Amino acid sequence: MGRDAQRPQRRRTSTRAYERDSGRYGQTARERGRRKRVIIVAVSVLCLLFVGASAASAAYYFHISDQLNRGDKSQEELDALNDVLETTGFEDPFYLVLIGSDARSDDPSMGARSDTNIVVRVDAPEGKVTLVSIPRDTRIQIPGHGANKFNASYAFGGAAGVVKAAEELLDIDISHYAEVNFESLIDLVDAVGGVDVEVEEMIDDPKADLDASQRHNVIEEGMQHLDGQEALAFARSRAFAAGDFTRSAHQRQLIEAIIQQVLAAPITQMPTIIEKASQSVTTDLSISDILQLAQLFKDKSEITMYSAMLPSETAMIGGVSYVINNEAATEAMMELVKAGEDPATLDVSEYPMPAYDSDEGAGATGTSAGSAASDGEDGYPYDPDDDPYGSYSSNSDLYGYGGANTPSDDENAALDDATSAPSHPSSSASGSSSALSSESDRTLY
Repeated sequence: MGRDAQRPQRRRTSTRAYERDSGRYGQTARERGRRKRVIIVAVSVLCLLFVGASAASAAYYFHISDQLNRGDKSQEELDALNDVLETTGFEDPFYLVLIGSDARSDDPSMGARSDTNIVVRVDAPEGKVTLVSIPRDTRIQIPGHGANKFNASYAFGGAAGVVKAAEELLDIDISHYAEVNFESLIDLVDAVGGVDVEVEEMIDDPKADLDASQRHNVIEEGMQHLDGQEALAFARSRAFAAGDFTRSAHQRQLIEAIIQQVLAAPITQMPTIIEKASQSVTTDLSISDILQLAQLFKDKSEITMYSAMLPSETAMIGGVSYVINNEAATEAMMELVKAGEDPATLDVSEYPMPAYDSDEGAGATGTSAGSAASDGEDGYPYDPDDDPYGSYSSNSDLYGYGGANTPSDDENAALDDATSAPSHPSSSASGSSSALSSESDRTLY
């Protein structure tokens, strides 16, 4: 009886603990209210952090995009490029002109002209890339400026001027452009983990270093893995028998090697690669364009890359050294390029150079080759210690310097060695190694 009589009381006590007039109920309700407010605040903070991170990510994306697509170009320069580029999709082959400047931080005079001019045919559906170098001293006609060297097209018309000059010379429509500062390329090479190139001749050239007083790069002969500073020296050096021609071949090798490394990189590394690229490259291609192209090539089991230089020879005209384009051989070479075939298979000996007057005056107006006879090339100050064609231009008759047009047998042998591009291993899209198409630079100088 006593135990049963006490049970209702205990139940009443338990019930009253949560009745509205109970002090315990009020305390529990306040605790619930505080917990609810804490949850709301936490969720709000997380939302703010998410929105803030998204905003920061968006701001970062637009910053990289602006760096990549605008660089230091004015709106007028960008408008001029938009007017000349024949933009197409990636479902068909297209042409891109790669413009290389070597603007050096310790020499503000560098970079006024394009040191490197490479037309690239990109065929994503077939997994093919073809690089064709235009020698920077190729003699062309620039509207309003007469006869000039090809690299003067940049000085007179910027990147748009190079696009127009390349289209006229090669009879193609160019869809995209990319302008590269080779000094800034160091970080991009390091970002992809370095590059593998075949070095035909040891390079020991302090002039090609980023800063020889801080680090001098000696690159040994053979297959080498280069970091950013070594890659810069490889692309810069002209200390060869064939001088600037060898440098052009090295620059194509370096570009091919970078492409291979980019395609072999995991997709998660692409944001870092694009960020580094934006610091050294200005292009009309958007970030999404680059990612789409990379994915198209990654989907291929292997890629084929061809490399060549326009068939040319050198000559003195009006007291100025030029590279003279072999128009018939160039037309035949471009037919191979357009067909997706190897331009290095062209037998240039079947296309003899037409006769030209080596005493011809340039007949140019403004800053031109005509005024360059006393000042240097294209009216720029001439530095005999910075000759683009190596020792031959001042110490021998090779390339027509000194009034002769026929090189000696030893000089021809040196030229053949210097302009023959080696085969390179290619990393396929899956990351495995596959043989890259044999490539060479059969050039008539």
